[in-house]
Amino acid sequence: MAEYSLLGFDFDLSDRKLTIIYLLVVVALIGVLILILNQVIMPREVYTESENVTLTTRDGWEIGGTWYEGGEKGVILLHMWNSHRFDQDTNDEVQKIPRLAERLQENGYSVMTIDMRGHGESTTKVDEDGTITHNDLIDDSSNDPEENDFIKMKYDVEAAADYLQEKSNITKLGIVGAELGANIALRYTDIGSPDTLVLISPRNSLATMYWKGVRITGANRNYENPVLYMASKYRSGGLPSRSYNSIDIESDHGLFGESPSEEKDAIILEEDAGRGTRMLNETLEEDIVEWFDEYL
Repeated sequence: MAEYSLLGFDFDLSDRKLTIIYLLVVVALIGVLILILNQVIMPREVYTESENVTLTTRDGWEIGGTWYEGGEKGVILLHMWNSHRFDQDTNDEVQKIPRLAERLQENGYSVMTIDMRGHGESTTKVDEDGTITHNDLIDDSSNDPEENDFIKMKYDVEAAADYLQEKSNITKLGIVGAELGANIALRYTDIGSPDTLVLISPRNSLATMYWKGVRITGANRNYENPVLYMASKYRSGGLPSRSYNSIDIESDHGLFGESPSEEKDAIILEEDAGRGTRMLNETLEEDIVEWFDEYL
């Protein structure tokens, strides 16, 4: 008769049931040991490298960007209108986009921030002289992508996605867009397939003046992947503000209600949080990281 002792208990392995129990206990203990080793002895790889780069779009724009080293899951961050990838809040002198990029990098994501055409360092085209600012771009309310320079910003996102694929070999892609960047993130789905979106202060009604003619009703109705909407309900001083976009998310025919996604959520701030990247604080940034942890 073969007897063994485990954790002070003696087992008679001639009994088949006891033998199975013994083996299951051993397997469970090995699993716990592996988990401890992964968390303590072999922690998550730490990424710190970043690099400023220049991308070229399919229609010849030279796009300034910053690549943040990370793992196989990638995130693109898109700024507000009349801003750039080093977007700084004048109230607290914090560069909101770089801070979010670094936080995502700390959690293992490869990140690209870009200056969309006409903004920041993205004011030139290949083989053309002179600079082009956002004030020079054509805002065509007909929603014709061939006439509206702002809708063509989806090609800037495409260039960023291609770079992440080449540089970091990403397998999944998420996009965070603020204000105009939120609308562009949705319009990128015309030509790309991001796995999830975070849309901060998107505009999608005549009451809120869209964003430079970049309408998103159709793109929103067609996007079935997980999507997180964010907006503030009040402007500075506490006055209700349509321009802060909660109406475009919460109304009966708003973005949230018309989204076909089975995995969607909305965060509507009641306090005077401003709009776009001005809303970002440590709590919302953590919400974004947790969203990507779950859906990317």
